Amino acid sequence: MSHTIHDQDKVRILFCGDFMSRNPENIRISSEFGNVIKICDLKCINFEGSIALGAPKSIKGTAALQQSIDSPAWCEGNGFNIISLANNHMLDYGQDALITTIKSFKSALTLGAGDWDQAYQVKRADVKGLKIGFMSLAQCEFGILNDNWNNNHLCGCAWINHSKINSIIREEKKKLDYLFVITHAGIEYYDIPLPEWRDRYKELIDLGADAILGGHPHVPQGWEIYNGRPIFYSLGIFFFDLKSIRENWNSGLSVILEIDKSGSLTFQLVNTIKVGNELLIDTSETAQRRNKKLCQKLVDQYLYIDEVNKLCLELWPSFENVLLRSLNGEKTDLKLKNFVKQLLNILKVRKPEYRLLINHIRCESSRYVIVRALKQIAGVEI
Repeated sequence: MSHTIHDQDKVRILFCGDFMSRNPENIRISSEFGNVIKICDLKCINFEGSIALGAPKSIKGTAALQQSIDSPAWCEGNGFNIISLANNHMLDYGQDALITTIKSFKSALTLGAGDWDQAYQVKRADVKGLKIGFMSLAQCEFGILNDNWNNNHLCGCAWINHSKINSIIREEKKKLDYLFVITHAGIEYYDIPLPEWRDRYKELIDLGADAILGGHPHVPQGWEIYNGRPIFYSLGIFFFDLKSIRENWNSGLSVILEIDKSGSLTFQLVNTIKVGNELLIDTSETAQRRNKKLCQKLVDQYLYIDEVNKLCLELWPSFENVLLRSLNGEKTDLKLKNFVKQLLNILKVRKPEYRLLINHIRCESSRYVIVRALKQIAGVEI
């Protein structure tokens, strides 16, 4: 749906994708997108990673993302007053960096991170007589608070599949007019959501969420209406000052949710594109065609599952390599290069990479892909 914004009695909430900057002073927002920000009452962004304090903590074997100490002020200075923090990079520089990041936001509501109670708290904003709640949740990677039996003294991010999430949403929705859930999950760089996440997001709608705004894949994915409520599987990147040759790395979706006097919830989409250090609105036919294609992928169940299964098979070799490497192994074939690798590993006495292994075991998206790939390889239907 698309609706012209003109009614001043509407409540408008802007949701943008992933943000990370080491040099926020260089970012330029076009006047057109600046006007989009201005007309909205609440503005939400996913703050991907913490302020860097010292050296990164080597906990997962992947690149650490660092935010400038000036990035929180940039976000607030440009009107963002709802900050989503539940993501897989918030603990890249440790707990002290996370705490510093939260404290660096002076007035914005920060969601999904802190100690146990802070991370799992629904934050509320009162706008034009409406009580509007926000919750930020991430898949289970490093930095996620998933065990309150012995981790209640730690800081981290809220887990989307914790057993308490369902009851939290049910109970908090009773106190609110609207509840919006920002999620961080899926497979990076691919434009189709996994079926398991589609099911979970629909369940969150059934529990009381009024919209799901997804992130983490770093590229836009499609959206659909479920029981009258929108689910956006990935908004993609809002602004990263990292370069990449990956397709659609610089393209994102922003969503304006509109609530009118009658309580009707509608939305308007804004395609964005980063050119150099400037963020522009993308009105091109290419962007419109891409949007249509992304949504079409979700319509036909058989074609959708077929594409997902092909994706999982495509990803399996990289997952297999990671799993074997983490246990100090190599593929068991007779190729000379693999035999040499195995021999060198024996001579070097390479240590198993258990941290890398646990990150793949805990991460739901990794497990979903691995299981779907192995079922096909093994010929298992159920």
